[in-house]
Amino acid sequence: MAKKAKNPAHITEDEKEIIDGIIVICSAKIYHFLKTNSDPKKYASKLIRLWSSGKTLFLPNLLFDTMATSANELIFPQDLKMKVAKAVIHDKGDVTGAILDLEKNQATYLKPWVVTEAFQDFMKEGLLSNIRGKTNIKKIAPLQKLKKGRGYSDIKREGLYSGYKITDDFAALSKIISKHEALKFIHHKLIKYGRLKEFFLFNGLATVYAMMKSDDTMYKFFNVAAQAILDNNPSVQAALSKAGLNSKEIQYSLWEPIKEYLSSIREEELEAFVEEMIRPQIENPIDYSYTLLAISRC
Repeated sequence: MAKKAKNPAHITEDEKEIIDGIIVICSAKIYHFLKTNSDPKKYASKLIRLWSSGKTLFLPNLLFDTMATSANELIFPQDLKMKVAKAVIHDKGDVTGAILDLEKNQATYLKPWVVTEAFQDFMKEGLLSNIRGKTNIKKIAPLQKLKKGRGYSDIKREGLYSGYKITDDFAALSKIISKHEALKFIHHKLIKYGRLKEFFLFNGLATVYAMMKSDDTMYKFFNVAAQAILDNNPSVQAALSKAGLNSKEIQYSLWEPIKEYLSSIREEELEAFVEEMIRPQIENPIDYSYTLLAISRC
């Protein structure tokens, strides 16, 4: 008789069933992605267009906020829009002046329709539901203070408070994937059965090709996305601090030298370079949640 596989520590049988479902879905997404995209250079052009959109700038922070939100909390678009706008202006120019004028000029950095589309995408995916009206919001999150600029609609003619709560299904899922043992188990199963290394190699090559021919727009995306990861990952912050790097500041001055270095690598050596670059994420990642984050957006 075959020996039954042992569950990861602190994972129940019911949770293991959900984890197995996550592994199947992730494997299917990776298979479809690699089947649909066979040329990293061609996909690099798609990445440049994708990373140039305002919605893509907004999504990393929305995803992390959604994952960190409990069932009795709400996400307010206005708060998140300000948070992302602050990250966007940290590229070149008078950063101090930009921050001082941020509340007045935030639409310059992030258009309202961009925020609306991002939240609608998450609603379609079953991650969030919209709660409108001060009374309804207080029923869910009575301790959260409501004022203009927090949950107050930008559309003056409506004048309604609007917030977003995670769905019950996502709350149950989030409880499981918040466990380090569960994420580690999923990661290693995807390496064994789900072509995870091939997925990371393809995306790494495409990212390198995109970086070599991109403009400042891509730097802006990396700035916002990387800061979102850092802000939500104490272990990564600690690792950077140990290396003597400031996790709160991404230097624009390094952007061009990095691009020049990548361009200097010979074509036939590029895959080996990327393989070495992704090795830590495959073999011993600081944060196993990145695996699910990467697959969720493919």
